[in-house]
Amino acid sequence: MELKTFFSNPKIMASSGLLAMLLKVIVTSLIAIFITCFIGKKAFTGIFIIIFPMVALAIDLNLYRLKDKLWNILPEPNAIPADWAISPEQLLQYAKYLPKVRLMRFLSCWFLIPFVPFGNGLVLVAQTMAAIAIGFVFSTLFDGVWLNIFKLKRPNFPIKFIKQVKISGYIDLCNTNQMMEQISRDCNPLALGSPAWYAQQAFNSKR
Repeated sequence: MELKTFFSNPKIMASSGLLAMLLKVIVTSLIAIFITCFIGKKAFTGIFIIIFPMVALAIDLNLYRLKDKLWNILPEPNAIPADWAISPEQLLQYAKYLPKVRLMRFLSCWFLIPFVPFGNGLVLVAQTMAAIAIGFVFSTLFDGVWLNIFKLKRPNFPIKFIKQVKISGYIDLCNTNQMMEQISRDCNPLALGSPAWYAQQAFNSKR
């Protein structure tokens, strides 16, 4: 399949957010695996959660920068099922500007920064990144608000699956309370094997 044909496919346009999420998970997992090879496998979950927002930011920035190259062909009207309740122009705009909606998450994911306990050196960096990661997860709940602000219409095609992924992947599967506890452990420099513990050891060794 040619690249132009791939990106002009209505199903690809409608599920562009899910494809971007899959790319972020793969890249983040590879980076987390590489890091845990040096500091221990037990730190994988904490490292994944902490660096995911940074990977997401980098990928969304590039997707938004390349939006006019990736999404520049209107899908055929007869290729869009009527129950999607969206026009070809609206679908193209949705695929093109969805990365902008995701970038807005970073405007609201900083609300936990004032609650970060003051640490030293790399420990403070790890604690700050963990707070941003938690805020990033909760800020995804407001994507619908940004869609309305930017006047983007979401097709009905993937909406049930998107909700299932968000609820199952972000809330039910991870479990918010368990995730908060995991983040707390990962940011505790006294917890042996946590990313913050390794950061503290590295900081102390430089003294």
